[in-house]
Amino acid sequence: TRTRPRSPENPAQIRARVESLKGLPDYRARIGLYPLWTRVAIGVLAHLCGAPKGQKEGTKFAKGLSQGQRRALGVRPDADGRYPAPSQSTFCRLMKHIDDDALEKIFLQTQEQLRGPAPRHELIVLDGKEPRHGGGHAVLTAVTVPSQYYLGSALVDTKTNEIPVARQLFQKLDLDGRTVSLDALHTQ
Repeated sequence: TRTRPRSPENPAQIRARVESLKGLPDYRARIGLYPLWTRVAIGVLAHLCGAPKGQKEGTKFAKGLSQGQRRALGVRPDADGRYPAPSQSTFCRLMKHIDDDALEKIFLQTQEQLRGPAPRHELIVLDGKEPRHGGGHAVLTAVTVPSQYYLGSALVDTKTNEIPVARQLFQKLDLDGRTVSLDALHTQ
């Protein structure tokens, strides 16, 4: 059997890493065991540890975290005083309700803190991908090459294509003096 990725970070390192996520607006009036930022923080930590993506894999990763790590990630104690791992349905609800723009803003700020500003001399590449379980939706993403510095993304609805979405994404990006590469689809 394959071993699941585990986080080598201690609780103090985890708290420092996820501090910026606490500003995410929660869509719920009553917050149970898992504040919104906690669920996002588990996903970020899983990604940094090389865990496979998706709600099912995120659940497995969360179950492998120690009690101290879960506490540092903001999980609230249950009636027994333990810090439980979120279920798959908890992660599914997160994906349906999260404020995409607020999350992207925090990711961009965190990336800049960790990596510095986006490289101005690198090519910007816009490319669309359709996730396996995306329900027909695709995601158009802008990154720099070769550093893979994330600049932004936008959801491509099933009723449209990348062309109008790329134009909207251009409005969010600093393209002054930059070179951008797009698929041939955008020559229409």
